[in-house]
Amino acid sequence: NSFNIQSVVRSIHDRDSEVVYPPIETKKYKYRKAQNYWLSVNRIHPYKRIEMQLKAFSKLPDEKLYIVGHANESGYYNELRKMKSGNVQFLGLLSEDKLLNRLSECKGFIHTPINEDFGLAPVEATASGKPVIAPNEGGLKETVIEGVTGKLIDDINSDKLGEAIIEVGNHPQGY
Repeated sequence: NSFNIQSVVRSIHDRDSEVVYPPIETKKYKYRKAQNYWLSVNRIHPYKRIEMQLKAFSKLPDEKLYIVGHANESGYYNELRKMKSGNVQFLGLLSEDKLLNRLSECKGFIHTPINEDFGLAPVEATASGKPVIAPNEGGLKETVIEGVTGKLIDDINSDKLGEAIIEVGNHPQGY
């Protein structure tokens, strides 16, 4: 599903493969004027580095973050709930209509996984006309175009994420 995974197939299985990106029905995504919140959509799992998002937003009290997703690791989720600041809300799972609405109205999309294989949620955010802030790793390097559809962060950490949120949020038209 990405050149990232293609290289894994080559290195582990010593085989060539073709990349076939997952399809996305772009006509169902809409752009609407941004409301005052950022969005993060993912499984609530340590691999997604959601604690990094929480640390960044704890230093940005004028910014809001809504986190959508199911908690696979209840211990991790409980730790996150304890560390979140008042400007962060966990929304759980949303219906498709509610998710599409949140995507259409967010200021931008925050995605912080470790070496994501592909990353469908950031593509959905892009289809909604919203900038994506993500690590410069894995399949995200294939779908986020620096300065056009978002910002990729080398050696991402909470401080760099916070700086990117300010930068992208202050950009006249997002990205």
